[in-house]
Amino acid sequence: MEQYLLDCLEDLHKAGDDEVRRKNAIQRSATWGLLDKSWKPLAIMAASKEAPIVKEDSQDKSGRPRGANRSHRSRGGRRGGRYSRRGFEDNLPSPDRILGDDHSAGFKLAVLIAQKHKMTTNWNDSWDGNLDLVRIECAQGLHPVWSRLAREAPLFAEMERFPVNEIEAEIYDSSEWIAAAHIDPEDSKQLREWLSLPPPFRLNSGQALALDKIKKDLAGKPRPQSWPKTMKEYLRGLEGISAILESLILLGSKHLDAIDSLGRVGNNDSLQSLAEKHARLSSHRNGNFDEWSTSIQQTGDDNLSKAIRVEVWKNYNSSYSNLTKEELLTGIKILSEESIPHALNWRIAELSSESGGMKEALAIIQKLSIENDSHLSIALKISTATKSPILEEKILSVISNISEKRVAEIMQTDNLPISIQLAAAAVLTNINDVRYTNEILSVFTRAADVTSLAEKMIADDSLALAYPFRALMVCQLISAVDALNISSNLKNLKSRALLALEESTEDDTLSEVSLSLISLLAGVPSNMDSIHQKLDIDGVVILNQVRRALSSDGDGFVKESLIESLEKSIRAADVSHLEARLFSALIDALYLNLAALGLQMGEVDKKESSIEIFEKLSNRNELTNRTIRSLDDLVVEHSIGIVSLEKWYRINDKDSAEYHVVRAAVERERGNRANAARSYKEASIKIVEDYENSSILLRKSLIEFAHAGVWDEAVEMIEDNPQLMAAVTQKFQLYLHTCADVSAGYTDKATRRLIEFVSKEERADPEFEGVDAEFNKRRKESLELLQRYPDEHNLPKEMFSGRIRAAFKTLEKSGASRQSDLERRFHFELHDKKDIFELTLLGGQIAEKKPLRGIRRFEEAIETGFFDDLGVRRLRDTQRAVFVSHSNSIPVKDRRTLHHLGLKPLILIDTNVLIDALKDDLLREISSDQYGSLDWTVERSFHMMLIRRSKGDVFVTIPPSARGEFKHRTKSPDSVLDLFEGVYINHQEWKKIITPAFLKERVEIILNSFNTWNQLIEIANRDDVELEEFLLKHEQIFEMVDQYKRARSNSVPIRTELKGKEIYPENGDIEIMQDAAGLAKLPLQEIGCVLVATRDSDFRLISRALEERYGFGVISDAQQLNSRI
Repeated sequence: MEQYLLDCLEDLHKAGDDEVRRKNAIQRSATWGLLDKSWKPLAIMAASKEAPIVKEDSQDKSGRPRGANRSHRSRGGRRGGRYSRRGFEDNLPSPDRILGDDHSAGFKLAVLIAQKHKMTTNWNDSWDGNLDLVRIECAQGLHPVWSRLAREAPLFAEMERFPVNEIEAEIYDSSEWIAAAHIDPEDSKQLREWLSLPPPFRLNSGQALALDKIKKDLAGKPRPQSWPKTMKEYLRGLEGISAILESLILLGSKHLDAIDSLGRVGNNDSLQSLAEKHARLSSHRNGNFDEWSTSIQQTGDDNLSKAIRVEVWKNYNSSYSNLTKEELLTGIKILSEESIPHALNWRIAELSSESGGMKEALAIIQKLSIENDSHLSIALKISTATKSPILEEKILSVISNISEKRVAEIMQTDNLPISIQLAAAAVLTNINDVRYTNEILSVFTRAADVTSLAEKMIADDSLALAYPFRALMVCQLISAVDALNISSNLKNLKSRALLALEESTEDDTLSEVSLSLISLLAGVPSNMDSIHQKLDIDGVVILNQVRRALSSDGDGFVKESLIESLEKSIRAADVSHLEARLFSALIDALYLNLAALGLQMGEVDKKESSIEIFEKLSNRNELTNRTIRSLDDLVVEHSIGIVSLEKWYRINDKDSAEYHVVRAAVERERGNRANAARSYKEASIKIVEDYENSSILLRKSLIEFAHAGVWDEAVEMIEDNPQLMAAVTQKFQLYLHTCADVSAGYTDKATRRLIEFVSKEERADPEFEGVDAEFNKRRKESLELLQRYPDEHNLPKEMFSGRIRAAFKTLEKSGASRQSDLERRFHFELHDKKDIFELTLLGGQIAEKKPLRGIRRFEEAIETGFFDDLGVRRLRDTQRAVFVSHSNSIPVKDRRTLHHLGLKPLILIDTNVLIDALKDDLLREISSDQYGSLDWTVERSFHMMLIRRSKGDVFVTIPPSARGEFKHRTKSPDSVLDLFEGVYINHQEWKKIITPAFLKERVEIILNSFNTWNQLIEIANRDDVELEEFLLKHEQIFEMVDQYKRARSNSVPIRTELKGKEIYPENGDIEIMQDAAGLAKLPLQEIGCVLVATRDSDFRLISRALEERYGFGVISDAQQLNSRI
């Protein structure tokens, strides 16, 4: 400090005597900033030429004290006293403190003189003794600064009398300072601590000031880039030991001149060693690692050595490859507080994998990214031995960026995770090189990547022929989403695959279990042993039990828990990914069959359980096309609402006809019948080219409109679609028009419409003059029958029944006979007294005159709901007794609305149903376990339900024409084989099992299973049934049917010619119609209605017209069958 003060005072000679200039000069001095704040007041006092205060009576002529120091006097300022503002002098140490501090004698004396001058009367006289003691100490000699201070400021004049000591050269010990210089110069904390040490050489004031600025910068937020500018005039170009100071500051600022300054440290060994280490660290940090081996072996716990080791390990690269794993792990420890280079981790992982430590290697590289082919090789090697989704993702992320050859190698490495092979196959697929086709297909197959497999096979027709089992697998497993817009392609794919199966019984890529499961799902006979071997004993027993119960001749009684147990058995089995997918498809098929069978039972609880299963299947993450197509058929057949299925269609295929059918069923279940009607209508429009199904959907729409009471739209549909005239009865059309009239306010028109209808139906005697009482009675009876129409079909009845009553009144006013006394009394008892005995008596009396009318009165009473179970039983017993006594006079066609007599339907089986039943029977016979196919189709379910119902609920019989056609078409095994379409038949097994004798036996069994009626159909006289006029009336419909059949058939369909147009049903179908009509006219015992079971559109599209005109109905699926029982 004495030297810094002297340097400041030296600058005063340039400022002259002006106090202001002197103060500015001293504060601008280079060493001003180096002075401690307790020293700065002395410098200011020197600049102010501070002088002692003169006595108060010593004044000049102006009254001012002589020799008074102006600045000292005016220091208090205008506003306050002497001590109102702090100045530099306030930083002087107090007299007590200065005596206790370790300062030079000169500084102590100067401070005491200044304080005594400043404090005047506040000075403690006891301090004078201390002042004298300091003077004695000063007599030993002072630094030259105090002599100079005395010359500058008279206040300190006494200090000039003390002897001045010569400044001797200092001797420094540099060893500690050099040792402390083993730091990381880029670490601000380390550099700051080292710079705070006194250097082992003298700094001039400029150097000291520059160093002080750098230290202050380090104490705050360092700005290393500013240091070279601060050093410019004072700390650059240093030689010897001082060059270390320059070098480390430059290294800390990352300045390029640092290496040059290190070269000027001289020949001292310790300095050269220090300089070499700093130069090596700097070289590493500038990307030069030629001396990496030296740095890796660098010893020492000093911060410089540590920094060198960290820097070289931080920049580990492939040139370090000769290091052992132990050495590399040492590097990891050195970098414990640093990020580990990927290359170092990859090398450790590589060495670990080479020594068998796959789990250790995996743990390392799961956190790394794959950046080059070497990394990829290591990752692939580890992937073959350990399973890691994280590592798989990393590999997958780079596959698209590597060479074609490398991708091919990856795809062909069998023990790699399938996802990786799959990604490689996908890349090579885009290259479209036939060299890889076989391998690509194999990978897609093992991975069960059905979507990619489908794309390849659809694009190349030959692939289905070469790999038929894989093509079948695609059809079984492809998701419903992926199958959108390619349904026709899938059908062709399946057809080609079935053609090729005969010559291809194996597939190198598919396991025996996969082949068996594909075969089972596709209805292809196969050995089930491989499947049984995968399952535990319980699983095998359950699988066989479920399949047996759900087969065509099974009882259908399967608990859902059994299939759940089978699922558990499969989950516990050791199966591949593909096998798991196929087992899942098998489980779905079993659930589907169980639920479909439950629906066909027609029981409420079974229906609810079935719908729960359908909801679960529709909610599958991977809803398959196979499942959704089956669900579509069930929705059409049973009109069931599956909410999850509707949601799937709404998200994935909202524009399809299927969506609108499914939505209609859901809306119907919710009671939104108008929305259901519009959805059915929209669906029919979308499949308008499919005339048969479009017409059926239109009819469904019409029925829903009726239930919703939307009469105007219903009538408009009939007017716009003539085919509906035959698809619905005239009574239904009358009902719709009548309600539409009433809704529009045309009540009189509605009444007239009803009277016109019954008048036309009954027809008056043209030769009768006056009021024809019998005619009016018949019309009234017809009105009574019409009045029950809404109840019979569960339709809204308010509007229609009101007009019926109005029509009654109109007929009565016109002279019609009034209701008979018996009937008035019956209605009185029914609605007022409700006396069962009286009702049964009256009903019997009415039946004596008119049997059918009396029986219908009983029917009316039973359906009112007025009576308890005992009362209903009495009414039914009486009705039954009345019917038995009069049944010979009541033809079957008049019994259709009599639901409480316990009568059974008589069902005539058409040829197509017989053929479906025979095909199913033969498929079961040639299957390995005789459980038959898992495919549940509407056609298959129909004939199975017919056989089940024939065991007690219905009578079935085969018309002669259907029997004859069936026998003709099944005359030989070859002719029967031609009936199979879209189904695989093993020709060797077929020839072995289906011999002519065996076929004849199975044909007879089928015929017998559909013949439970003990009478001959021939009792009906076909000649009594006139059909030609009826057929001609529906010419437009048969034209559309003919076009539809010709479009779907490879050969010209057989048709009947009438009036020059060969568009009408073939002769065999006409004979069945005549047989059914003839039987409906007969009073057959125990028969409540006559039905024809057929899926032929010649029947289906005119079914309601046939029923209305000839009194027999048409059924084409299990739901329609159940509704008639």
